[in-house]
Amino acid sequence: MYAEICCPTHSETLAFSKRQMERISRRIEQLVWDKKIKPGDVDPQLVEEQLKGFFDSLSLLTKTGPMDREALELANKMRSSAFTLNVFRNHKYVTELADSLIGDDGKLLPFSKWKKRAKQISSDYNKHWLETEYNTARRGAQMAQKWQTYESGKDVLPYLRYRAIMDDRTRPAHAQLNDLVAHVDDPIWDRIFPPNGWNCRCDVDRVEDPGDFGPDDLGDDVPVDPRFQLNTGKTGSLYDPKRNPYFNVDTSDSMYGQLDLQRVKQALDPRSYLLHRSYPSMGQILVHFDFGFKKDYEELIDVADKFAQQGRQVYLLPRYNKIKSNSGEEYSWIDLYFADTQEWCEVKIGAGPRKIISHMRGAVTQLKKSIDPSLPLNVVVRHERFIQDPKILEELRANIKTLWIYSEEGIKKAQLQGKTR
Repeated sequence: MYAEICCPTHSETLAFSKRQMERISRRIEQLVWDKKIKPGDVDPQLVEEQLKGFFDSLSLLTKTGPMDREALELANKMRSSAFTLNVFRNHKYVTELADSLIGDDGKLLPFSKWKKRAKQISSDYNKHWLETEYNTARRGAQMAQKWQTYESGKDVLPYLRYRAIMDDRTRPAHAQLNDLVAHVDDPIWDRIFPPNGWNCRCDVDRVEDPGDFGPDDLGDDVPVDPRFQLNTGKTGSLYDPKRNPYFNVDTSDSMYGQLDLQRVKQALDPRSYLLHRSYPSMGQILVHFDFGFKKDYEELIDVADKFAQQGRQVYLLPRYNKIKSNSGEEYSWIDLYFADTQEWCEVKIGAGPRKIISHMRGAVTQLKKSIDPSLPLNVVVRHERFIQDPKILEELRANIKTLWIYSEEGIKKAQLQGKTR
């Protein structure tokens, strides 16, 4: 499928288990032979295994970078892009396995002969092409992080210089761009910011002056594969779906044809989270790949940060759920999950007493209806005065395990006298 995979990077240590990938491939091959999986189906276990590697590469964006909305928003877009890419790759993989069952004479192949075909197809999709896409995604994450730095510092260093690795493995088109200099805001970077091909090694650095070789010297044709003219640092896209062969599927029924992406998401292991940051206290913040962005994002990340500083493992939860608001829209009542103690947490540091009680009731309802009623609920508020109201205190005792009091300095546990949930 990838006719040009030159300019290879040095071998990466993949986050995929070779033995696990082979085991899953053999299982899917058998399912296809037994007709227990249909052409176009997607195997969640295979998607999940491959996403672990992609999410590991994309975590470069947030492990050490700024903990702000812009960085996480970009990481979220790239996670979504990686998820969709992996789902469609597997859709194409299963379809090709099923199509290969029939020989040139229109008859079903003997199992022994088909097995050789199937192993080659699996090797292409789950080894060679997967590795190429992983390396390119990892490079995309590295360059996206650089783009954020370049944009934020353009007042000091306003120009960028394209740097190709000038050796015998470099694509001539990329060598042609070597030493090109343009302003950070020049639209040329929407088309030539690396990576500009599978396993592209090109880089960009910052300079003070415009130099002698600029965009006007290129003429009308930009020597970059159209599939890569997207600047991942700005768009968050790892690929162009209009030009990727995985996306040639029937779209007559829906945006994704036979694929139900939400169903695949819900079938994945809930531990499919991206590491956002680790702390010296051994605490961590992890973000679900379908986290989305709530209006109170800043306070959520601040609360998660303060808990992680105390050594907690804090998960930012996805926004879809099974509780509907009065307007009929799905609404996320529960904001955080503490993996170290298996507890849920609703954050309402900017709300008054009535709203806190309303949201606490919603969170309890959600736990009972769609999660697990036995798991404890925590609530974070800003003022201790809430526990001075007898009615509020009585309802808190009946429904939650721990009330936390938030301040700019940190988070502390409030004392709830009497029976707790």
